Amino acid sequence: MVGLILKEAHAHQPWGSRRWAWVQARMAALSPRLWVLDRAGLAAVLTGAARVRTLAHPHISPWLPEGVQALPEPRHFPALEHYCASFSKWWRQVSG
Repeated sequence: MVGLILKEAHAHQPWGSRRWAWVQARMAALSPRLWVLDRAGLAAVLTGAARVRTLAHPHISPWLPEGVQALPEPRHFPALEHYCASFSKWWRQVSG
């Protein structure tokens, strides 16, 4: 697993140094590898890779190079056919 920060994805809404420190600490807890690249740099690093997969994300997916397979995020709970008026009703349906 590689942590990835795409420069283009944050160019329009830059974060402050405290937020970046927090994000990098959380990412380091998940993976010892963190890449901070632009789209061209990512494409260069991935050249020759047999397969690259990630979870689809609306803020990152548009910036990924061609050939990266964006998988749908796994659902933690089943989809329900009907709206639940309260959390407890929803919880009983999804956990029962």
